[in-house]
Amino acid sequence: MRDPKFRIGELVRSDLPKLSDHLRTWAEAHLTDPRPETFSEDWEGTKPIILWLVTDNTGHHDSSSRVVFDPEEEKFGLEMEMQNGTHWFMGLYGDFAETIQNM
Repeated sequence: MRDPKFRIGELVRSDLPKLSDHLRTWAEAHLTDPRPETFSEDWEGTKPIILWLVTDNTGHHDSSSRVVFDPEEEKFGLEMEMQNGTHWFMGLYGDFAETIQNM
């Protein structure tokens, strides 16, 4: 597989025009330099999974979830920080535009 960071950039660039103006503006403002991070497939934090973080909080119009990317599936999904501090992987949604629209 190609470099995940490069692939994420390709996919995001191709999907940004599919978004409405306000969602595209939000996405562009919250994109981060993609990096691998450990999340959990369960709320308790006992099933770790490594995914690539694609959007992050900026302190301005943040969402309760962030976009992640699974390089094996070539799909985007969402994660959410739970009250216990676990970064819960909520699942895959498909392409970048679909994922942003499902936030």
